[in-house]
Amino acid sequence: RCRNGALLDIPEALASMQVICEEVALVMRQEGYPVPADSLFHAACTVARQTSANTSSMLADVLVGRPTEIDYMNGHVTRMAGKHGLHVPVNTAITAEIQALHP
Repeated sequence: RCRNGALLDIPEALASMQVICEEVALVMRQEGYPVPADSLFHAACTVARQTSANTSSMLADVLVGRPTEIDYMNGHVTRMAGKHGLHVPVNTAITAEIQALHP
């Protein structure tokens, strides 16, 4: 529940972003799209910096009670991980956390 740029100032958020990127990279490798987790993390930080004053579309949806795109983003990562027998606990947790906001 913060602006995009604030994520870069919150150590816990940065740590979560790093792990999410590591999990995404793991799934991408299994799907035939090898990409370094550090590249994903750098891209995420760049976007957060470039859109620092913005509120993410997912947060905007949560704040007004609209469905979010979580199932198409982190939820997809979780489903693809399951297909390959991979464990992606942070993507799974964040998906469940956002889904729980929609009664």
